[in-house]
Amino acid sequence: MPRLLALVVVLAAVVAGLLIPVTDAVAAPAVIVSPTTVNPGGSFTVSGTGCGGPDQAPPNTEEHPWRVWVGMGWINGTVPRTAPDGSWSVTLRTDATHPTGSGFVVAHCDRPGARVFSYEQVRLFIMPATPPPVAAPVPAPVTPPAPPPVARPTVPRSSAPAPASPPSAAPRTTTPTTPPSSAAPSTSPASPGPSAACTDCGRLAAEEPLEAGEQLSLSWTGFQPGEQVTVVMRSEPVTLGTFTTDATGTVTAALQLPDEAEAGAHTLTFSGPLSGDLVVLPFRVAAADGAAASAAGSAAEATSDDGALTPWLVGGGLAALLLGAGGVALHRRRTAPGV
Repeated sequence: MPRLLALVVVLAAVVAGLLIPVTDAVAAPAVIVSPTTVNPGGSFTVSGTGCGGPDQAPPNTEEHPWRVWVGMGWINGTVPRTAPDGSWSVTLRTDATHPTGSGFVVAHCDRPGARVFSYEQVRLFIMPATPPPVAAPVPAPVTPPAPPPVARPTVPRSSAPAPASPPSAAPRTTTPTTPPSSAAPSTSPASPGPSAACTDCGRLAAEEPLEAGEQLSLSWTGFQPGEQVTVVMRSEPVTLGTFTTDATGTVTAALQLPDEAEAGAHTLTFSGPLSGDLVVLPFRVAAADGAAASAAGSAAEATSDDGALTPWLVGGGLAALLLGAGGVALHRRRTAPGV
């Protein structure tokens, strides 16, 4: 009987030794939480030591690892195996809808089959997110008012007549100059020749005499687009006008022959600074009505003088014939026999 009692005591002591945790004699270290204040949706890191170090048994192996469980409310995480020196670390993230306030982070060190110890709890604060600072409105720059305009004194115009301009030696122009066209040249010039819009080109080609002071409408192609074309009447040069070609290099000129243009042969020269004397058109100016009448009067006068002499010439001729006939008859009577 005493032997049986001693055996029960020994077995109880062994069982008691197995049930007592290995690290009960070791004070549980505190965990480190960083940061201790986060916003909803923010992250924080929990770390600690003393779980499965080299001085603790059983050894920390892959088959029998020492591990840590960390949690705060429904936020939790696990370290599957601590480091050989017993340290560990885990990062947790709060939910964006997590209520604000404070809570305690709890961590437990355990090994397969048993919880070894629990770390001291650490408080974590979840604070509402700070709204971004609102920038102060920048006042708009103030533009100073513009100074009032300064009135300038008005100088009265002189009532004296302007001095007469001296006569110019340039050739006389009978028609105004056509203003330059603003259209940009778009096509290359056509070959020289009269255009379809030329009204009086046929009269010049037919050598039809023109009257002094007569108006002509001529249109000619072959110049550069936008070129200034001057029309001069020769033999004695008289400028009849300057005209601008269109985008196709066609010039249209409304001309008037001088009132004092002499009768006879003349030419019209179309000249441009780029194309030169491109067109030379010969024509004739008919004699004025006064000169024709004078010539007709001279012819009539000569005819009337000849008509006055004609009766005298006829009468003289008849008298000479009669005298000749009388002389012949007298000669025959004297030569007749018996006379």
